[in-house]
Amino acid sequence: MRLLEYQGKELFDQYGIRIPRAYLAITMEEAKESAAKLGYPFVLKSQLTVGGRGKAGAILKCKTELELTSKFNELVNKKVKGELSRGILLEEIVDIKKELYLSLFLNRSKRCYSLIASAKGGIEIESVVDKIIVDIPSDGLSAQTAEDVAHKLGLTGNTVVYFIDV
Repeated sequence: MRLLEYQGKELFDQYGIRIPRAYLAITMEEAKESAAKLGYPFVLKSQLTVGGRGKAGAILKCKTELELTSKFNELVNKKVKGELSRGILLEEIVDIKKELYLSLFLNRSKRCYSLIASAKGGIEIESVVDKIIVDIPSDGLSAQTAEDVAHKLGLTGNTVVYFIDV
């Protein structure tokens, strides 16, 4: 299943997982309404099913209403790996102290789900040397394994996590 970022964040929100305030806009009118609710500055994020949006210039900061028009139009018409945006997510800027990467994926070669995590963020995760990969048995991830992964990522009981990118 391929979810767009805003769809994944809607699921997180339903389960009480903290996410930044955000609004999906398809049209310029929706973008202006969303900008009024958020206030400036914020981030514009193309909603695509392909990776590499940041490096491709499909995630942009927006500081003013003038920038909104030009940057929104730029992203609506920007192709990334042959795919046009299915909408633009306007998202509040969050003060990030530490970036982590966490992904649950179907590991077809091992016929199970695997968890991949890194304390170095997610850009070019394949080349990160000290990433953590855990295969998840059919009965689920044990609490001890989850605690071990959290410890290796440097998370403590006082850590507040926002899911910025899904």
